[in-house]
Amino acid sequence: MRFFKSFYNSLWNLSWLKQQKSFRGAAFRYFLLFIFLIIVVGLIPVAIVLPGLAKDAQEGVERLPDFTAQLKNGTLQISGLPQPYVSHEKDSVLVIDTVTTSSVSLSAYFTTTTESGILITRDRLEVLDRDGSEQIQPFGSLPDYGVDKSEVTTLINRFTGPVTIIVIMLLIAVLFYLVIFITKLWSLVVVAGLVWVVAKIINKSWKFSELVTVGLFAMTLPTIISLLLATLGVQLPFINFLALLAFMMAVVITNDGEVAKVDVPPSSV
Repeated sequence: MRFFKSFYNSLWNLSWLKQQKSFRGAAFRYFLLFIFLIIVVGLIPVAIVLPGLAKDAQEGVERLPDFTAQLKNGTLQISGLPQPYVSHEKDSVLVIDTVTTSSVSLSAYFTTTTESGILITRDRLEVLDRDGSEQIQPFGSLPDYGVDKSEVTTLINRFTGPVTIIVIMLLIAVLFYLVIFITKLWSLVVVAGLVWVVAKIINKSWKFSELVTVGLFAMTLPTIISLLLATLGVQLPFINFLALLAFMMAVVITNDGEVAKVDVPPSSV
């Protein structure tokens, strides 16, 4: 309950934020829990979609005829599979063509403008997302390797099982948690430094450590704004940094009499 009170007040209440400057421990606990909730909310769609993708991968491999693939000296050769092999699954397409020597375009196999796809040629692996972003992995840098359908099936089943999916989700969560933690903490330190300079210039009695403490709460609104814009596909560089800077400046510049005061006990998350 205290966390949600802190969450609510951190969105708008400048007076409350000023009062939190001495509660460093509570601020840090709020910050850690807030990041955790962001990760949980962000991974819910992934957790919903991933089992379906795993099932599609298993069924896709099962439909393939018996084949043998050999990667040697950066060139992939596949036997036992009629090529070009094209498979459409929902909004994605898989194209395997290791026999055509001319350039192969993955987009030529799309039937709609919302499709994504994977292209495997004799010299590269290409992934094209529906947003237009493209990733290419040349085979020239990979070691020689051979595989057949049974081995691919075993590998797919191993990496798409329930236990493996849970482990993958946990690893993704930990990785994202660390990245967000470090990124936001570093951004806050920079913002607190800038605001501290301004506070000195305008003769406001703020310590750097107090600004960091308040910032651990104040980053709630900028984070939500940046996430909403990203969800809507709006790309604004440094929006989180600038929003946090503006919010922290408002906390420092406004006088206590200029903001609404509420009877809020010291924060404890």
